[in-house]
Amino acid sequence: MTKITWISLVMAVVSSLAVAGPVTINNYSFENGMGDDPRWATPTDWAMNGSTEEGRTGVMLASLSGNTTTAGSHVAYINMTWGADTTVVSLYQATNATFVEGNTYTLTVAMSVRGETSATWNVPYKLSLEYADGTPVATATGTLLYVDRGPLVDYSVNYTAVAADAGKTIQVRITDTQNNGEYAQQMVLDNVRLNAVPEPAAMSLLALGGILSLRRRRPPVNV
Repeated sequence: MTKITWISLVMAVVSSLAVAGPVTINNYSFENGMGDDPRWATPTDWAMNGSTEEGRTGVMLASLSGNTTTAGSHVAYINMTWGADTTVVSLYQATNATFVEGNTYTLTVAMSVRGETSATWNVPYKLSLEYADGTPVATATGTLLYVDRGPLVDYSVNYTAVAADAGKTIQVRITDTQNNGEYAQQMVLDNVRLNAVPEPAAMSLLALGGILSLRRRRPPVNV
C-alpha cells in the first residue's frame, strides 16, 4: 500500500470517527417549554405532527405525571387523539448531524404510561430514525404497559447507515400510535438520546495504522 493511499484511508476513517459519539438532541429532557399551562405546551425545540387540537403534547413536572423522571425534573407527554379524530400523534426533531455510511445510530428514549391516568390502558408506541423530510429509515414498535405510577424504561431503535443515507440530516420521531378514539391513553417520555458508533472495520483500520506507525518508528537493534 502506498503512503498516499494509506493517508487517504486514515483520513477517511478519522472523518468518520469525528462524527461518532453522542448526537445533540436539543431539550432532550424537556426542561424547557412548559409555558403558562404545562398541559398544553409543545416542548421547545420539538415539533408536533398529527393533530392541530390542543392537549396533544406537552411538558409537565414528573410529580404531576405520576412517574419517576430519569433526567431533570420534567417529562413530556403525547396524548392520543379522541372522538372523531383518530390520527396518531408524534413529537419529532431534526438534529444538526447527518448520516455517515457505516455508522450505527441508536435512538433511546425513556418512556412509560402516565401513572396518574384514571384508566388502565396500554399504549402502543413507535420510535423512528428518519430524514428531515420525514422519510423513515428505521422504526421500532412496541407497547407500553400500564403500571400505576410506573418508572420510565429505556426503549431503543438501531440503524446502520448505508451509502444512500450519507449526508442526509438525521431526524428523530416518537409516536403514540393509538388511534381508536379512546381518551387518557397518554405516554410520557424523557431523556432522549442519540448515539453514533463507527463501523468495526473503521476501528480496525485505525488500530492497524497505529501498529504500523509504531513499527516504522522502532529503532534498529544493534547486535
